[in-house]
Amino acid sequence: MFLTFYTLELLLRFAADRLKSFYDNWFILDVVVVLLGILDISGLAGLLPGKNSVFVLRVVRLCKLVRIVRLFRFCKELYQLISSMTSALKTVAWMWALLALVIYIFAILFCNELGNQYPEDDKVQEWWGSVLKACFTLFSVLTLEGWVEIARHVWSSSPMMVIILIFFITLTTYAIVNVVVAVIVQHVVDESISQQENEYKRAEKMIRERVTMLQEFFAAADVDKMGTSPRRSSLMPSVFLT
Repeated sequence: MFLTFYTLELLLRFAADRLKSFYDNWFILDVVVVLLGILDISGLAGLLPGKNSVFVLRVVRLCKLVRIVRLFRFCKELYQLISSMTSALKTVAWMWALLALVIYIFAILFCNELGNQYPEDDKVQEWWGSVLKACFTLFSVLTLEGWVEIARHVWSSSPMMVIILIFFITLTTYAIVNVVVAVIVQHVVDESISQQENEYKRAEKMIRERVTMLQEFFAAADVDKMGTSPRRSSLMPSVFLT
């Protein structure tokens, strides 16, 4: 049913805009999604190379949801939030790079001090048996999920490592992550200020245009060049009477 509506929409848009429709990237995206939907429903998707071609087609059809982004501009607050988060993506990416580096360093430490030192402890081997396992364990600790159980078990083997584990939580959860949250909030504030400044500039530009039109109107009305104009309301443009 939805595919039928999408197809009718494309046909109507093509009938209205003709070849100009292909200059619109959203129209091209809709055409691709509709064609993939037709392939999926008609059973021709199985003819495509690859075992997961049908699954890939269905995932690509979800790109239709990208059009929702176009509706964000009608909701000022939502558009402001999305814009702020988008501008903060670079900061978030660097945060993940820094977290990955910190987790990797601590994972090597825990793997050497616990995983290699207590090979007979099943829990220690499950959590710290290798660098990869230690990385996953530290990531779960970063989210504060089950870190108390891990800390209690580590305490029985090496109390010093519990102190290091608490330092890791302080460094990542309460320092790096919170700093990133503060940066995102700052981006939201900056975006709000920027939008207000743009609105002020648009209003100022409109006022200057209106003043220029008034000056031109009164200059044209001053036929005797005496700096006066006849008091006739009919001379006033309709744009100033509304």
